[in-house]
Amino acid sequence: MEHYDFFIHATAASLAFPPIFFPPDNPTVAIIAPSGEVIAPYGLQGGQPGAVHHYTIEQGGETVTLGSKDANATLMPGAVLTLRSAGGGGFGDPRLREPSLVKRDLDYGYVTG
Repeated sequence: MEHYDFFIHATAASLAFPPIFFPPDNPTVAIIAPSGEVIAPYGLQGGQPGAVHHYTIEQGGETVTLGSKDANATLMPGAVLTLRSAGGGGFGDPRLREPSLVKRDLDYGYVTG
């Protein structure tokens, strides 16, 4: 893995392997077992649900979306594996928030319901 990034202000940790684990001239077989790409984390007290997982592999000019418990994915040299993990559900009805707090979230680049 030669690049990794966070969504702004993400709360999850990241794990990155040095490029030596992924030789650029050899295919790599990965076991990818996502869960949570159908049912989103629920919100509380009127909050909206969070996002679901979304995992894709881009290679050979096409993008493949991985389903639940896909395994033995072959990553060819130059493939891009994108892992977008689910976000937590919201707390409270977003329409009842103070407008100044909504503006602050927008200024910081957060998504507000």
